Amino acid sequence: MMEDMEAQISTLTDSIEEVNIHQNYCPFCGAEQTRPKIEILVRQNVYNYCSCDAMREHRDKLNNLDFLKQKYDELSQSFELRKKKARARLENTGIGKRFLEATFDSFDKDSDRNAYERALEYAQSFGENEGENIIFIGDVGTGKTHLAAAIANYIVDKFACSVEFWNYSEVLAEMRAAFWDETKDKNLESKMCNADLLVIDDLGKEKVSVFSTEVLYRVINYRYKEKLPIVTTTNADLDFLYESMGEAVFSRLVCICQAVKMQGINYRLKKLYY
Repeated sequence: MMEDMEAQISTLTDSIEEVNIHQNYCPFCGAEQTRPKIEILVRQNVYNYCSCDAMREHRDKLNNLDFLKQKYDELSQSFELRKKKARARLENTGIGKRFLEATFDSFDKDSDRNAYERALEYAQSFGENEGENIIFIGDVGTGKTHLAAAIANYIVDKFACSVEFWNYSEVLAEMRAAFWDETKDKNLESKMCNADLLVIDDLGKEKVSVFSTEVLYRVINYRYKEKLPIVTTTNADLDFLYESMGEAVFSRLVCICQAVKMQGINYRLKKLYY
């Protein structure tokens, strides 16, 4: 919406002729323009403007431009406030300091350009997302979490959207602890259900249990029904996920889903040897 308004402001600005209307004669038709007799208005250099069509059209454009700029400033302030809240929310998830700094620019594109391009396209088109998921599959250290975090950071900064980012094992541990520890977040499951984007890192790493299966089903089923997107990373293949999660969860997760197979060697070990 703000981009559309920027375009409107730019188009309208280009269409306004650069003339000085605050003078004794109309710059369009030459008719005399008198000053009002109210002293305060005289000091503001205001005139009884000419009523010719050209002057009227010019002033209408100026008024519309002022209105658009005011609305744009209001939207900008509102957007910055929402972005600040979204950033604070992301920082309070399980993303960690390292991946709060993850961007597409800092990803090693030469290691897997296909994955990079598909992740970037997913992030850039998030404004039109209607429940499309993406899952990054690959060995340890191939950049899955980096790309998932880059998507999360991008949509917070670009769209001011809310994001919940959690390692699957860690979030289950948090939920278990919440039963006994009053300091733990009792609403974590609800936050995962309702965020604009949910990121589940290392799916399939947790040992399957009744608890983990039920939590995963409730979260994924809710987001599936509400057309809310999920970004997932996993070291497991899809057959393993199907067997461990069951058909109900798996079918909802992969419905309208891009599967991105990560290539390359372990990036962390690569830094040691090269």
